[in-house]
Amino acid sequence: MNSHLLDPNQRGKNERPSHLRLGQPPPPLPPSLCVTGAMSRMGRYQVRTRIIDNNNNDNEKQSQHDNSENSGVPIILSYCIFRPRQLHNKNKPPLLCLHGGPSIPSNYLLPIVNVVTDRSVIFYDQWGCGKSSRPSPFIRRKDCDSNDKNKYITDYPPFSIPTMVEHLRQLIAEHWKLKKFHLLGHSFGGILAYEYLLLMTRKKQHKENHACCSLILSSTPTSSKLIQSESERLLINLNNNNMMSTTGTQQSSNDGTDDEPDDNEGKISSSSQCRIYKSKSTVKYSEEFRQTHECRLPNLPLILVDAISQVGPVSWRGIEAIAGYEAKDTIAIVGQNDAPPTLLMRGEYDFCTELCMKGWKEKLSTGSSGSNDDESNNNDNDNNSHNNTNKNNMLIQTKILSNCSHYGMIEDENLYGKEILRFIQMHDA
Repeated sequence: MNSHLLDPNQRGKNERPSHLRLGQPPPPLPPSLCVTGAMSRMGRYQVRTRIIDNNNNDNEKQSQHDNSENSGVPIILSYCIFRPRQLHNKNKPPLLCLHGGPSIPSNYLLPIVNVVTDRSVIFYDQWGCGKSSRPSPFIRRKDCDSNDKNKYITDYPPFSIPTMVEHLRQLIAEHWKLKKFHLLGHSFGGILAYEYLLLMTRKKQHKENHACCSLILSSTPTSSKLIQSESERLLINLNNNNMMSTTGTQQSSNDGTDDEPDDNEGKISSSSQCRIYKSKSTVKYSEEFRQTHECRLPNLPLILVDAISQVGPVSWRGIEAIAGYEAKDTIAIVGQNDAPPTLLMRGEYDFCTELCMKGWKEKLSTGSSGSNDDESNNNDNDNNSHNNTNKNNMLIQTKILSNCSHYGMIEDENLYGKEILRFIQMHDA
């Protein structure tokens, strides 16, 4: 029987009315934070608080976070697994994504799921942000005069990278029980991923319990001091360019109607090396910095707005939270001389510049250990060094995302996702 669509005169009584004309495209979808079309499973897990001391020993003692004000308050981490049925697929190990900030939850990383479609993808919110537990504030006495009415202030426990690493270890080994997985860290999440691998190397558990098939460090600095100085340099360049372009205009258009600036306006902040002006132009410069080096889209995407609205306490945010961090140790996997295959990725205009990521090659390379032990075997040593160099080039790859900055997964979803998919598929085995 011919369909009524072929004959407009044959219209059945039970036909479902349509609001669309044949051949006319459907209306666009309303804006969404992330349309993945993939099955997902939300979950929560209560972690124990343990820390790793400076001697690299795993201690059962309570951390600084478990003081009298926080005792008895459970720490619950919220996570989401896309395509959960494939979580333990040996041929397609899952991709575990660690968000940055610190304390900007994992929402903004969700576009990765739209491109990495052949396996499970895991996201979780670190302690203090998103849907995970918030640190309990405590009240401490303020150093002030006795007549001051505000004698006490609300404060939070100090931010701790070792505590975050321990939370990650418990999720991987005890809750999800992952045997094989790929690890992606964006910004601060890359520091967390690297410190986790260092912990597993010291504990010698990567062979017996689980294995990281590959590591992706996306816009991750090796040093908080480096990324601070590079951000200041980029901001100075923007300010200088703006001053050069506006000086002539201001001189020619000054007809005496403009108000004179106050004492604190139009001057350079003495507490910073950057030329950050305390006038209304500060907002303009910070917005220009965002559109140049953070997210190059004209308007802040909804998915990033949603993540920023769920940030953690002020003391756990930004570069200040990781002040003094330096990636000092080098990964030396037991039984091998190299780290997992690694992809170093950043945006072309990223404020995490090439200088900020340059040191990762030294931390993750095999080096030429043992090549200088015997001076009589110079030729063999040269060959070994050459082979190690070739091996390093194969295991450590770099990718600069064109016309992207810090949030490449939002600025160019396909480019960012395809680079990840290409790399992890190379190292699934």
